[in-house]
Amino acid sequence: MKLTNFTNDRLAVIEIRVLMRMTASAMKVQAPSLRGLSRKSCLQEYQRYTVSCLENRSGKELSAMRKAMYNKAFTVGKILGSLPGLSNDAAKTRLIKLLYRNIGIRITGSLPGEIRIPRCSFSRFYTPQMCAVMSGMDAGIICGIFGGGTLTFSERLTEGCPVCRAVYKRKE
Repeated sequence: MKLTNFTNDRLAVIEIRVLMRMTASAMKVQAPSLRGLSRKSCLQEYQRYTVSCLENRSGKELSAMRKAMYNKAFTVGKILGSLPGLSNDAAKTRLIKLLYRNIGIRITGSLPGEIRIPRCSFSRFYTPQMCAVMSGMDAGIICGIFGGGTLTFSERLTEGCPVCRAVYKRKE
């Protein structure tokens, strides 16, 4: 099947399924099936799933999960960053915004540099600690697409801030 035959909803479902598998692998648990679910239902299931996996975990467990998520996401990001047409920062930034839009997250700004997240579908469900753990996925994807560097959050919606703020810096 040609990529042009995929709808935005179908691509979003595929993306959420990949996220589900990466998350389950990082957390060393079984991923539930999303087969046959709509885009909205897939996203809701992923949100519930991640919350249930993160609840009642020790700080040590959460730290290990964040690191594992970063590593899994970095690998996927590196693959995505090597796709044809992603030879400059603007194209990579557009890809990141598309990926995040597919899961209900709006990103503004350009990378490298500061990004702002005024809307996040996960912020209603995550505690600040859960958000900090799951940001390992964000850092991994973004750093992987750009081939390294760091992503550091300074503000989060889950902490009551009006937007999330993060800075991506290239590897020096």
